[in-house]
Amino acid sequence: MSEEKLIQIKQKDLGISVSSVAEKQIDLLAKKREVIAKALRVGIRGGGCNGYKYIFEWSDENPNQDDIVILILDSQVSIYIDRKSLLFLNGATLVYSEKLVNRGFKWENPNEKRSCGCGQSIEF
Repeated sequence: MSEEKLIQIKQKDLGISVSSVAEKQIDLLAKKREVIAKALRVGIRGGGCNGYKYIFEWSDENPNQDDIVILILDSQVSIYIDRKSLLFLNGATLVYSEKLVNRGFKWENPNEKRSCGCGQSIEF
């Protein structure tokens, strides 16, 4: 994918990348909120019809102790990822889909065994 780019050397060490489109959307959407978010919290939680679901939540707080923080260049906004989610996100790319249906942040994740038709639930 040509739009992939690693934001920091530490991100490369994590095995995660963020597309330039996702990077721009994080910055743009965070600034549209009433209070500019400190970060986009991403990760994986139990739930959904396949056992797990991705989370994408704005955070106005400082990172938790177990969070990995990815800084986005030229932005005041970061990405927070909890360490447990990293087990499932190794090799994944955070993208932003601009399609009319299912518009928003998505993971292109080679670790997925199966996903639900709605795109919200995954199995590893």
